[in-house]
Amino acid sequence: MLKYGVIQELHMNKSKSCIFLVVIIFLLCNIFLVSALTGAIGNSKMVLYPDVNGITSTKITKSILIKNNNPVPVNITLKLDDNSTKFITLAEESFIMQPNTEKKAEFVVSVKKEGTYDGKIAVFFKSAEEGSKEPGVALSANIVVIAKKDNGYTDTGSDEPDATEQNSTSVGNILKDLFKDDKDVKENESPINGKNIIIFSSLILTLILIIFLVILIKRGKKKRGKLNGRRK
Repeated sequence: MLKYGVIQELHMNKSKSCIFLVVIIFLLCNIFLVSALTGAIGNSKMVLYPDVNGITSTKITKSILIKNNNPVPVNITLKLDDNSTKFITLAEESFIMQPNTEKKAEFVVSVKKEGTYDGKIAVFFKSAEEGSKEPGVALSANIVVIAKKDNGYTDTGSDEPDATEQNSTSVGNILKDLFKDDKDVKENESPINGKNIIIFSSLILTLILIIFLVILIKRGKKKRGKLNGRRK
């Protein structure tokens, strides 16, 4: 009887130790995932339809919603590609955002002639904490302008280059040029929030933990059944 009690106690202690170890690993993995810098933007794709007269520029003020969902301050830098510089002006090229805040980064679209204008604005996130080695995150917003003639449209024959005739520079090339000294830049042309990856990874880890616990419980029941059978 005593021997059975000792064996059962050792088995329970072993099971508790395994469960404790799994929980610790789970928590450490979550801490690592949550600490990763993330980036998120709204209005990442917009199409505008201004009327133009061919003489004076039609101006439209728009904005990209930038979200800092990180627990640390973040440096935000915006950069236009070659096409965008022909018809977009940034209100601010860089600024610092405090943790868990949002900010509208305004820009002005200015077009005079009929045509389709297509460009990208790169948004780069990097930790503002001194000495931080967190890799940066790069996202991009696509701005399309389809300018239509108004009733009094006049073609002035301006030598100003039309945006549709320019060779587009990808957001990747912009970022390589802008942040060529930063080897930790993560490029991402789609506005995917890094928190989605964290949530998905946490769910997988939780599922693994549950499966592991179920296996341990089943094994414990089988061993207890065998011991009870032997005692009888």
